[in-house]
Parts: sequence; structure tokens; C-alpha cells
Amino acid sequence: MAIYATAIPQVEPPLVGVHVLWNGPGPWVYSPTGWTVQRRLQERRAELDCLSLSPSDLQLLRSRHVFASRFGVFTDRLGECPKPLVAIPSPTVTAAIAVGVPLATAAIVVPSPCEIVTLELHAPQPFVRVQAQAKSSMAVALRDGKAVAGGREFVGTGVHDLAAEGIDTVIVVARGLTGLMVCLRRAGGIEEGWDTAPVVARLQLPIRPLMPLADAAAELAEARSRLLPGEDIDAGEFAHLADLIRGVVEAAGLRRPIDLTLLLKSDAEMDAEEMAALDPLRAVLPHPTWRRPLGFS
Repeated sequence: MAIYATAIPQVEPPLVGVHVLWNGPGPWVYSPTGWTVQRRLQERRAELDCLSLSPSDLQLLRSRHVFASRFGVFTDRLGECPKPLVAIPSPTVTAAIAVGVPLATAAIVVPSPCEIVTLELHAPQPFVRVQAQAKSSMAVALRDGKAVAGGREFVGTGVHDLAAEGIDTVIVVARGLTGLMVCLRRAGGIEEGWDTAPVVARLQLPIRPLMPLADAAAELAEARSRLLPGEDIDAGEFAHLADLIRGVVEAAGLRRPIDLTLLLKSDAEMDAEEMAALDPLRAVLPHPTWRRPLGFS
């Protein structure tokens, strides 16, 4: 199950440090069992497992247009080279126009196509390094068909470090490719050691179904204990939000909250207004003063 986290460093006082914030998966947003936050020193670089395509491998790839490897399946084709966002006339055409030669008689240079090598990975990766020996090269990482990293063109041998969660495909576009190496993080290298890492915090929505809190006053006290100096939240606003979230949590059970609907009415005689069950929680999370009390930061 994937969650989404961001770390924002702040160097100006009084809140110097790294502020970490996160969201749970879209169908839940919150965690029924809460969040455990750990921290450890980064003492080593991630070990890389590298795979090189030899000249004979490249020749085989070009002849068959497909090459199976332990990282995934390579495919090869010819296609258009990357183009600048602003069209730049060919130098030959520019020179011809400068000296007054009619464009019809000027030499037009047609660029040669680029080689496009695609690697479909066996398993999603958080980091891929591509080293291409070529006249020029560009590498892009994809997740679910969308670009998530890369895009810079290198002249000569280029080292492309592509970092993003869930990379499933890498595309290399090159001119004059003579060698290609792909590196992935070695399994177990950087992730091991968390069992002994100190716990910074254990956080949960400050409501009674999820925490051992006696009453509404205890919920408010727990929420306010997480605020930074100088911050505050209104007791009435918090009580209203806690009531809504508490109802969703109690109704959800083992079901996904995204599948529930809130029916709200301010008067028993009025028709109920429908609202997605997670909307009240989603509405306040963009504000840091509310994220912290609710346990998302």
C-alpha cells in the first residue's frame, strides 16, 4: 500500500528543521492503525546492481528489436530525436538566407533519426541510473505511462540518475549509441536497519474510536499538544470536525471510507445534503496548523 510523503527543510528560525508531511492512500487518507515515524542517520550510499549491454548485446537488440535481461525487457526502434521547444533553423539554411540565396536553392539538411531503447522493468523501482556511451543521449523514467524523472540531454557519455517512486519503464533516446549500462538499487541495501531505528513519534487522528481518549475535551487537548509554539485551533471548529470524522471512522469498519457518503442536515425537517465521507478531512489537510493536530505532519 503506497503513501505519499514530503520533507521540507527550513533554515530560518524559530522553526529550524525538516518538516515532514504525509497522506495515506486515496481510498482511506487516514490510517486505522496510525503512523509510526522513525529517524536514523544516513551512514552509507545505496549499493547499486548494474547491468551492461555489451556490443554483441546491442547488436542482438538491434537485429531482433527485443532483448530479455534480469532487470526487464529491452526493446529498440528508430524514431525522432528530441526537439527544442523553439524551432531553430538549420545552420545551412540560415547561412543561405544571410547571403541572399533563395530558400529553394539552399541545401536542406535532414537530421538522422535517433535510436530509442525502452526498458520495461520487472518490478517498480525508486531509482534507476542509466549510463549511455553515445554522441548524445537523453533518458526519461515513466510510471503508469507518465514521465516522472529525467529529460536532460547529455553530449558524449551521459550519466542519467532517475529518482521517483514506482518507476516501471525507462526510455533512452540516443545518437550514435555504442554502450549502455543500467543500475538499480541492490535489494535490501538501503532499507535494512529500520528495525532498530528510534521512533520519533506515533500519531493517530485524535478521536475516541482510534485513541484511548475519555471525552471531547481529551480529544481537543491531544490535538493542541501537537501544535507548534504560537499556533492554536478553535475549540468549536475542532469539535465539529471531530464529530464528522468520528462518524466516518465508526461507520467504515473494514470498508473503505471513500465508498461512504455523509448525509448532513442542520434541521430535522430539512433534506439531507450529501458529501463524500472523506471531504471534511481532505478540506483541512492543506493547512499546516490542522495537519499537525490531526497527525499528518
